[in-house]
Amino acid sequence: MKTILVVGYPRSGNTWLSRLLGDALDCDVSSVGNRISFAERKGKRKDIVVIQDHLRVTDRGPFMKVGWCNPKEKGQNEIIYVERDPRDVAVSVMHYFERPSLIDTLYRMQTGEHPLRYGPWLDFVTGWLSVPRQVTMRMRYESMHRSAADALSRALSRLGEEPVKPISDIVTANSFSALRLKALERGEDQPHGQYANLKHLRRGHTADWKNWFDQRSGAFANRVFWPALQSLGYEQDENWWRALPPEGQAPQTRPAGARKT
Repeated sequence: MKTILVVGYPRSGNTWLSRLLGDALDCDVSSVGNRISFAERKGKRKDIVVIQDHLRVTDRGPFMKVGWCNPKEKGQNEIIYVERDPRDVAVSVMHYFERPSLIDTLYRMQTGEHPLRYGPWLDFVTGWLSVPRQVTMRMRYESMHRSAADALSRALSRLGEEPVKPISDIVTANSFSALRLKALERGEDQPHGQYANLKHLRRGHTADWKNWFDQRSGAFANRVFWPALQSLGYEQDENWWRALPPEGQAPQTRPAGARKT
């Protein structure tokens, strides 16, 4: 069986890509162990499966076999790594996990503390970026947002697969608006229930971080993420955060429903 691992740090877009691939290939989408993915589905094809998870390169278990990241031992396994601007990841994490502030969220991304049990963001990302490109296809959330059709076409080409129906239909069925409407109408029948699905589909934008960051949170993010912000091309000026609003004056602040501390 051909296994496609779609991996990324939480709130980075790997669930969305897994939905697109599962629909395009009409195959099962699942997760590792007993976890249930938001992208969970059953398909007709049984010779291929999409696994959506947040596995680290260093994870070694029944799924992440030694050799997966070795070009000579890859075999039928395919890996797609999804990356996203960590500032947008932070905003999404803050809302989804109902954290009290961006500072609290950024601290947890820095340390890997609960609820982010996959380790520090920088360690997770640099681990996957160290894997040779002939083993891992890299997909950027911002590119998917700009054109999901192009992103899906590139992924299928890399996998050597053809979609079972027009890509435009797949993209429309898995658009943010279509998935959110489905969650509103039939959310209780979906994995994790309606409330979690609506949180999962909160906004779906890029550069939303500009609505939430002020100079304090920007400076914190810069200390934690600067090497990756620069190497991934999200920022070239290390003083980018100085252009943000003063502390406490970001356009938006604490998310509704966040825990008080």
